Amino acid sequence: IDKAAEAKKAEIDQTPNATDEEKAAAKAKVDEAVTTAKNAIDQATNNDGVDTAKSNGLDSINNIQPTVVKKDEAKAAIDKAAEAKKAEIDQILNATDEEKSAAKAKVDEAVTTAKNAIDQTTNNVGVDAAKESGVESINQVQPAVVKKDQAKAEIDNVAQAKKAEIDRNSNATEEEKVAAKSKVDEAATTIKQAIDKAVNNSEVDNAIDVGKTAINNIEADNSAKSKAIKHLQELVKQQMTKIDSNHLATEEEKAKAKQMIKLLFEKAKIEIEKAKTSYEVTKIDAEYSKLITKTLPENKAKLNAKKKIEKIARQLKNKLNNMNGVSKEEKDRIKVIIEQIVKKSFKDIDLASRNNTINKIVNDVKIQFANIKINKQNNKKSLINNENASVIITTEQHKTNKAYHKVRNEKGRYQLPNTGINNDTSSPLISFTFVSGLFLILRSMRRRASK
Repeated sequence: IDKAAEAKKAEIDQTPNATDEEKAAAKAKVDEAVTTAKNAIDQATNNDGVDTAKSNGLDSINNIQPTVVKKDEAKAAIDKAAEAKKAEIDQILNATDEEKSAAKAKVDEAVTTAKNAIDQTTNNVGVDAAKESGVESINQVQPAVVKKDQAKAEIDNVAQAKKAEIDRNSNATEEEKVAAKSKVDEAATTIKQAIDKAVNNSEVDNAIDVGKTAINNIEADNSAKSKAIKHLQELVKQQMTKIDSNHLATEEEKAKAKQMIKLLFEKAKIEIEKAKTSYEVTKIDAEYSKLITKTLPENKAKLNAKKKIEKIARQLKNKLNNMNGVSKEEKDRIKVIIEQIVKKSFKDIDLASRNNTINKIVNDVKIQFANIKINKQNNKKSLINNENASVIITTEQHKTNKAYHKVRNEKGRYQLPNTGINNDTSSPLISFTFVSGLFLILRSMRRRASK
């Protein structure tokens, strides 16, 4: 019995996973079995009884095994802690699969270290210490969650740079800049949400690339200024067409009006480009739209020419009315000639396109007025020339009128024909009065023209 007990205890000492306490407990059971066997031997009365007691005792001793649970329980606790930690790591939303895998690998390392420590310890105290240390190491493992945070920071930098670029856009109003920057913020938010949903580094990188492109493609609308300028351009085009169709203006007057419109447009464009807000742009557009539409040719050249001709004609008629010795029929005939000259000159002026043409028409009218011949009854023809003025007084009014109408119908001119009748009677006072008045009119007009 003692020999068997000694061998069993030696065997117990060789149990690798048993702690000292577990070995001691097993040895104590061996001792108990020894005592029981020896008591049975002592109580036996014959050899068979001794042999039976010995055999039973040996069986009891050999069947004793240490209860090896301490280290296994400790290792199980380590495994449980590791499992819980890995589940916790999987729940970290900001961590990518790669970051989670790296953290789980650290957990596995802590598990291995803890189990090695448990295996190397020889008693329960050591096992407990190794277990606690292992669990603590496992719980302290945290994934390095940096990929998504770095990605979001990169998106923020891109957004900030884009906003600065938008602020430097001089063609955009404040409202347009605010709207564009709001779009940048919206894009950044959408991108960050995509980053949060990404499950691995590749998806994060893809979200960054897509986000950068989306943000960099955002531009301020610039439509307020561009629309205002385009509106004014269309208005200028319409106004130019309107000016070209103005038959009352000369080319010089049209050119002057067009130049003014161009200057207004350029000035409006500069002010629009300097404007800060959409309200300012709208205000500038409205103000210059009015100025452009109000800019028209003066239409004075033709009007002034007609007024000048009318004035000369009126003065000639007044002089004619005050002439003595001229019949009413002759005065009426001359007035008709004057009106026809005026009417014809007005048509020519309306068709004229340049100032020098209009000036020539006025001068031609003066010459036509000056070349009008007046007949005085019962007096011979008298011709007096003074600069461009000449007055011819002839007799036989009825023949003259008849010849006048004949020549006018045939030749379309206003100069009276020569009737072929001579009269030696003259009226120098009448002729001098008419010519002097015409001369003064022409000289006064030339002075005003020169001024």
